[in-house]
Amino acid sequence: MGKALCTAEHMGLKFDRAIACNLQITIHCKGIVNIEFFQKALNIIQKRHFYLNVFVDSTKAEFNQFEASPFIPLTVIDDKGLNQWPEEAEEDLNKRFSAENAPYARVKILRSSNECKIIMTLCHFVSDGISGLNLLRSILEVYNKLLNNETDFGLKEIPEMALDFELFPEGIDEDFSIFPPEIEQDIIQKNRIPLEQRKVGFFEHTLSVEETCSLTSKCRNENTTVYGALCAFAMAAMADEISERYVSIEEVAVDCISAINMRQLLNKPISDEQLGFGALMAKTHQSVFSKQKSLWEVAKNAKRDLESFILKHGLFKQLYFISEAFGLTDEEFSQEMEYSGQYIIISNLGIIEDKNMPRQLGNIEFEKISLSGTTHYVQGTEWGIFITANTFDGRLNLGFNYTKGYWDSNRVERYANKVVKIINEMSNG
Repeated sequence: MGKALCTAEHMGLKFDRAIACNLQITIHCKGIVNIEFFQKALNIIQKRHFYLNVFVDSTKAEFNQFEASPFIPLTVIDDKGLNQWPEEAEEDLNKRFSAENAPYARVKILRSSNECKIIMTLCHFVSDGISGLNLLRSILEVYNKLLNNETDFGLKEIPEMALDFELFPEGIDEDFSIFPPEIEQDIIQKNRIPLEQRKVGFFEHTLSVEETCSLTSKCRNENTTVYGALCAFAMAAMADEISERYVSIEEVAVDCISAINMRQLLNKPISDEQLGFGALMAKTHQSVFSKQKSLWEVAKNAKRDLESFILKHGLFKQLYFISEAFGLTDEEFSQEMEYSGQYIIISNLGIIEDKNMPRQLGNIEFEKISLSGTTHYVQGTEWGIFITANTFDGRLNLGFNYTKGYWDSNRVERYANKVVKIINEMSNG
């Protein structure tokens, strides 16, 4: 007898079939990884997590346990330099997981003589960035104990997560749509790249410690957050991109979708290491940009907007969308998610503390954490881009994920440079 999919799991499955959602976490390390012990640690941690040991029976809408779970694939590649990491990461990121074939994770290690990159790719159906980061941290902690010949890994049982309506606050209205309002129709991209042909690329920029400190200090002085500032600055840079293309447009409306962690907002809070798609929801911000627009005011509005949304249980209202989605075919659902527009989605993990990822374990020193992902309903337009952010070791790292064909490497680098220029100008203004 299998375990029936709950509401949030149905949503995750629908999303994955319709828009192919993967996420990826890369840890850049100094030191050499012992592959044998890493594989053992990977296998040990896999057994703890329900979602890494099941497959979906779509005919019955339920999870079924494997008699003998297949191990998470681990690929080891020698790093030949010449910026090989982005190519290897993109290759894994663009491989679709099948909901009927588990496990919903894979790991690749790119190694050289004195450093390595550990690349974990997960199906968004079973994980978000927070739980994925903690999954990787727990693998590395067990790996370190294996190296030290320890047998007690201190692992506690993780309860199954069921994100259904009994976990949500009361008094939720059903009058809610996940889709943003109508926007400028004359700048919508009409020539779509079919979903199955889309490939995601990414570009990174890491702020220095000094730049990161200047930004956070200015945000405090302006009574907003880094998250609010990133929304404002990313939208402003996109408005500038659109204005350069359509010089006759004096005002540009831009949407920005904020990914929100709702783990501690449930009636029964769940831990950061609990895998599950339903632990993440989103809020759409919209702002109209002109030459007179105050970006700090946009940042403050984004902060207030987000706080009000959470206070009014907007996160949970979104799940009512599923009651309608269940009646749609995969193709109809995909068309709904392909709503045209110029969207930005921002997912910020904030400051990654030692409890989420230590700076060093044994002979491995962690230098940087990169986040990337495929969110094709956002990236599936000429103006769509998915921005990831995290602050590790005092530096803010930004990832710009884009759909090849709509964007190329030169265009995304130009856009990223605009965002960074605005960050520095506003931080020091």
